[in-house]
Amino acid sequence: MKKIRIKKDMTCTLAITAGGVSVNVEGRAVTVLLVRPDHTRVNLKPLTLVDDTVTFLIPHRVQNDLGVYGLEVWLDKDTDAQTVVDLEKVFALVPLTSMEETDDDDTLSVMTLEMEAAFQGLSIIDSLDSYLTDAALSANQGRVLDAKISSLKSSMSESNAELEQTVSDAVDTVTQAVATEQKAREDADATLQQAVDNEATARQDADATLQQAVDNEATAR
Repeated sequence: MKKIRIKKDMTCTLAITAGGVSVNVEGRAVTVLLVRPDHTRVNLKPLTLVDDTVTFLIPHRVQNDLGVYGLEVWLDKDTDAQTVVDLEKVFALVPLTSMEETDDDDTLSVMTLEMEAAFQGLSIIDSLDSYLTDAALSANQGRVLDAKISSLKSSMSESNAELEQTVSDAVDTVTQAVATEQKAREDADATLQQAVDNEATARQDADATLQQAVDNEATAR
C-alpha cells in the first residue's frame, strides 16, 4: 500500500475481471466511491472507461483526513443487477513528504479488481461463448445478448437479401425460358400454318390447271 503526502492529486486505474476473465466496461454504469478514514464517501467523477479499465482522479479537495483510504466500486448501481466490490486499503495519506512510500509519481499502480469476489461465486458474463455462461445473469449479459441479436439480425438481413436476389434471378431465368419456349411454339405454329396454306394453294392451282386442260380438250372436240 502506497503512502502519499496529503493534498496531492493522484490518478488511479482499475482493471475489471470476473472469474479471471476481463470484463469490458465501456458503456456500463460504473460508480467509484472514495471511502475516507471517517467512513464518509465521495463519488469520484469523471471516469474514463476503456476496454476493461476504469481510470479516475482522486483530487486533493476530497482528502480531508490522514489515514487509510479505500474504494467502493459498483457496476450497474441501483439496478436489479447491481454488483459491488470493496477495496479497503488502497493508499494511506501522510502529513509529510518524508513519510511517503511511493514510486516517485502521483499515480497509483493498476489494480486488478475481481468483481466475482463480491458475489459468493456468481459471475459477470461478458461472452456468450465463455465457460461462465452457466453463472448468474447480469446486466452485461443483456448487453452481450443485444449485441448478438443485432449481429444475427444483420446477418439474417444480408442472407435474406441474398436469398431474395437468388429467387429473383431464378424467377427471371424461368420467365425467360417460358417466353423463349412460347416464342418457339408460336414460330412453329406459324411455319406449320404457312405450310398448310401453301399446300392448299398448290392444290387449288393444280385443280385449276386440271380443269383448264379438261375445258381445252372439250373445246377441241
